[in-house]
Amino acid sequence: MDFFETGDSALKAMRQSQTDIVVTDIRMPGMSGYDFLRLVKNEFESTVPMVLSGQMDEGAVRALVPSKDFVMNKPCSRDELVRRIRSAIVQRENLVTVRRKLSEERVVEGLELLLRRGLASGLVNFSDLPDYLRASLPLDVSFDTFGILDDKLDLSVLDDLRDR
Repeated sequence: MDFFETGDSALKAMRQSQTDIVVTDIRMPGMSGYDFLRLVKNEFESTVPMVLSGQMDEGAVRALVPSKDFVMNKPCSRDELVRRIRSAIVQRENLVTVRRKLSEERVVEGLELLLRRGLASGLVNFSDLPDYLRASLPLDVSFDTFGILDDKLDLSVLDDLRDR
């Protein structure tokens, strides 16, 4: 857990390492909490923003924070803050899981298209297929995901092309 005096210093640190959750005030030195939340929302889609403030425009905050549970008025008890941060952790884990699954689905669709084109054109031989698939994976897809693809990838295209 890190603490920062300004939004700029927090953003600088967030650009250096992954931040799961950020709790901000609305009134702070330098930039406003609203501006800070806009930047967090635009630059750090996996970070869950939370607000702890004594003075805020709730409508403006709600447009920048994913859940009303992540908006707290000062004073806020320690137990309440911990409960809401735990809730934010669960929401972030769910968000990351959904994004990963969507990414895997796009990779599967792309690889199936590559297989069809590569095999149909004769540019790829069956013996080169494992190397071709690995080389075709986007850089942000791990080989762990490649293992998952075995179950999801529709390899019936191979049978169709082999029979031709």
